[in-house]
Amino acid sequence: MKIVIFGCGKIYHKRKHKIPRTVEILGMIDNNQELHGKRVDGIMVYSPQSAQQLNTDYIVLMSDAAIAMREQLVQMGYSQGKIIHYLDFFALFPKEVKRYGVDYRDDAKDRKRLLIVSVPLFFSGVPIVAFTTAIAAKKLGYFVDIAASWGDEKYIEEAARYGINILLCEELGSLYLEDIAWMKRYDVILVNAIPMIRLAIKIAEIHKVMVWIHESLDEYERIKFWKEEIDVGIQNKRIVFYAPSKRARNHFFQWFGEKKEVFILPLGVMDKRVENPFRGETFVYGLIGGFMKGKGQDIFLSAIERNPSVINDKVSFVLVGRNFVSDYGNAITERSNAISNCFILGEKTNQEIEKIYQMLDVLVVASRAETVSMVAIEAMMMGKICIVSDQTGIAEYIEHGKNGFIFQSENDKELSAIMLWCYQNRGKLDVIRKAARETYEQNFSMDRFQANLQDIFQSGNVS
Repeated sequence: MKIVIFGCGKIYHKRKHKIPRTVEILGMIDNNQELHGKRVDGIMVYSPQSAQQLNTDYIVLMSDAAIAMREQLVQMGYSQGKIIHYLDFFALFPKEVKRYGVDYRDDAKDRKRLLIVSVPLFFSGVPIVAFTTAIAAKKLGYFVDIAASWGDEKYIEEAARYGINILLCEELGSLYLEDIAWMKRYDVILVNAIPMIRLAIKIAEIHKVMVWIHESLDEYERIKFWKEEIDVGIQNKRIVFYAPSKRARNHFFQWFGEKKEVFILPLGVMDKRVENPFRGETFVYGLIGGFMKGKGQDIFLSAIERNPSVINDKVSFVLVGRNFVSDYGNAITERSNAISNCFILGEKTNQEIEKIYQMLDVLVVASRAETVSMVAIEAMMMGKICIVSDQTGIAEYIEHGKNGFIFQSENDKELSAIMLWCYQNRGKLDVIRKAARETYEQNFSMDRFQANLQDIFQSGNVS
């Protein structure tokens, strides 16, 4: 195979070691004129115009600007059939499926098999939903595998404790039809997240598939390159869509229109409430989520900084979640370290987070856009006070001042005022805690969730 690489930036440098040795790189093209005529890793860099003389099988778009690159090449007369996104290019080559767990193929004759397809596995958001769904399905009698392109060690270890197998396969979301024949052996397939929608479309050619969409509008931008392909593919009657909230459903409709029906399937959370947990004298606020701008750690810190110092001396603040190496993550770390009673606890397993919930008085969900909020549901299950952004789907279930609190997204002044009110009115919080727990029982208990799963697994309908 002969290729030309379009883009000499970070994606190329991150991915170049994965290019098979059997692939001949004829050259590179880039819109940066300063690179023309020079070499990158020994490969000549051309202008997009002068590269037309190269007899290539594919032009591989290695950039986040792939849409603009494709349009540029098509306008210049390049064949669209030769233009390929880097994810699709790397998926052309055989991928090993690595299994972590028990191989149950020989003893699964009388039990059904469920495959859950997820985004990369770590303890945050959608991967936690995949984990909880797997546990619910096991209680319904299914053997369960969770498949993803990558998974961290803590997630894999905890899955093993519950008897859940993990399957890891690079470029999983971009696999071609001939590479997913192994999925035919499952009785039920649930694709858990919109970034994996193209895989779901391919699965639908050989198997019925359910797609559970959780994402904010920003995530849809990641699949924009393939939108025309997806618009056609989702019309397949073998694909059934679910969303955990009206907000999540509306995001899908905004992107793809309302031609495809989307059923509501609320999340389920295991009941792990601890009666009379040990509590210290310090009043504790917490925010749980990976260090990403969308999670709003900066809004939380701004609200803390607004609180009078006399109150700060009597409370503690904790940030829980993976600290991604980024400018944002570094800035959050620096700001947190400047607050004497603010602590970064890092990424935690489910069991570790349960203990953190016990010590919290108030959970803050400062997300700029979130279709539900698993952590808010878990906190309400624990009977905790939740203060949530109005840009979260969980806000659909909260009546301000009754079973929790809602603040205007980005408004750190309003958030700070609510946080301060909670501290100053600690004697009034028990009623709100009780109502929060009742909200969990009525909407998100595992009994209800398992009943919904059994319904859709068997009939395709949601209760």
